[in-house]
Amino acid sequence: LLLRSVVSGWGLETAAIFNEADTEGFIAQDDELLILAFRGTVSITDWLRNLKISRKESEIGKIHRGLQEGLDAVWENAIEPALRGVADGDRKVWITGHSLGGALATLAAARASEWLDIAGVYTFGQPLVGNRRFAKLFNRRFRDRFHRFVNDGDIVPKVPPAPLYAHVEQRFHFDTEGGLIEEALGRGDGDEAEPEALSEDEFELMQQMLDQHDQLADSGGADERGLLPELPFMSGIADHNMANGYIPKLRKQVEELS
Repeated sequence: LLLRSVVSGWGLETAAIFNEADTEGFIAQDDELLILAFRGTVSITDWLRNLKISRKESEIGKIHRGLQEGLDAVWENAIEPALRGVADGDRKVWITGHSLGGALATLAAARASEWLDIAGVYTFGQPLVGNRRFAKLFNRRFRDRFHRFVNDGDIVPKVPPAPLYAHVEQRFHFDTEGGLIEEALGRGDGDEAEPEALSEDEFELMQQMLDQHDQLADSGGADERGLLPELPFMSGIADHNMANGYIPKLRKQVEELS
């Protein structure tokens, strides 16, 4: 009810709400547009600790297995029918998501772009989705219609690790003060790894440290507030927060443009 009320306040109708296999989101529309939005993960530390790097082959390259299965869970019954319903119409289609939701938005856009003209994709703090072949094909299809925002030292866009995965373009980076840096478009060949992407060794170390933190917290040897700030990547977890990290800086950009 709350979601429908918020969407109604935007002047849109809620066409669908989906929640299957940890994949949550909604589809809203009016006579001129359709928005497909994916929710991010609830606990970022749990997600980072449990994140696997296994990939699954597809027609557009190797995709993260968990993402592929997460989108499959809601694709046939919720998302594809709604998108095909506007495929021949005049409504513009926009896709968005934060965190895990941003990665699902990217994958959904890649799938639908075979038969649907997508106006644009906006993601915030998304992890990497696929290998270089996937990034290359995605970049060719979307180029200036894709906008991937990264807040300062956000750790999520640094995983899963390179070189197994490669980011898609185009990247927009918020600095500490909220300034926005638009990264120049590369060659589009999937070689544009995140500048500070974790290596496989660094990724494994991060997960080990999170495990140790949980073990200490469970045994009473440390509380979350006492230990987490000491982890070298903790600021990157804080930067991932949508409400306190991304939204204030997005608002600042809007205010500067108005």
